[in-house]
Amino acid sequence: MNFLWTTLQVNDLDASLVFYRDRLGLELDTLFEGEARIAFLGRGETKLELLEGAAKPSPTVSLGFQVEDLAAWRDKLSDYSPSEMISPSPGLTFCFFVDPDGYLVQLVEMGQND
Repeated sequence: MNFLWTTLQVNDLDASLVFYRDRLGLELDTLFEGEARIAFLGRGETKLELLEGAAKPSPTVSLGFQVEDLAAWRDKLSDYSPSEMISPSPGLTFCFFVDPDGYLVQLVEMGQND
């Protein structure tokens, strides 16, 4: 399992980019524009994900981990309120779990073509 990112749901992605990118100096890795706007910042394996336009109100924090065999992990953690499996693009599938304190944990399988 690899730690991928920490997600912050933000109210204003542009204002958050000014803070995290322009003022703190985190490098913008990827920017997705669509129904939700998503920015990944930082170098190396672990990123900061800024998410604007999600259904849940801000502030929400989640942790993302890359796994192999997401379905097996979903079964293994079935007592932690798993979400449905979501595939927003080819080669990317994920679902969320709720940890004992209510934080969201996102498990992500990459390279899967549904």
